[in-house]
Amino acid sequence: MAERNTDVLQERRIEFRIGINFSDLMSDDGDLFGTGVNVAVRLEGIAEAGDICIAGRVF
Repeated sequence: MAERNTDVLQERRIEFRIGINFSDLMSDDGDLFGTGVNVAVRLEGIAEAGDICIAGRVF
């Protein structure tokens, strides 16, 4: 994505942020629920655009 974004205007760029956690999950019709998802979402919020935030347990 970084390479793709080089010649793209700031407001048109696609920038991902990812949170990775290892914990229990539940699945219901393809949707994921549980502590693992909740913590991953919080980690994603900490990550800067284009970064990955990994929980200590995963690291």
